[in-house]
Amino acid sequence: MQLYLSDEIAQVTRPVRELVGFQRFAIEAGGRRRVTFHLHADRTSFTGRDGKRIVEPGAFTVAVGRSSLDLPLKPASASPERSGRSRARE
Repeated sequence: MQLYLSDEIAQVTRPVRELVGFQRFAIEAGGRRRVTFHLHADRTSFTGRDGKRIVEPGAFTVAVGRSSLDLPLKPASASPERSGRSRARE
């Protein structure tokens, strides 16, 4: 399972989708499994215009799936100042 973030608004150009976490596990076809990601706000940091690492306030789109081309789980936007973790169910 892969966890991606998309920065909706930033002072510099950011990747459309950035892989920020993953978990590997086996699951049978049609099976279900609860997956929890613990994501520290530092994973949203980037190099700003002045060359320093920053974490800007604002919303990020969270997407979870088997690959960057298969992201069926897209919960509401998350903000690093409000929550350090994101949860999704398969």
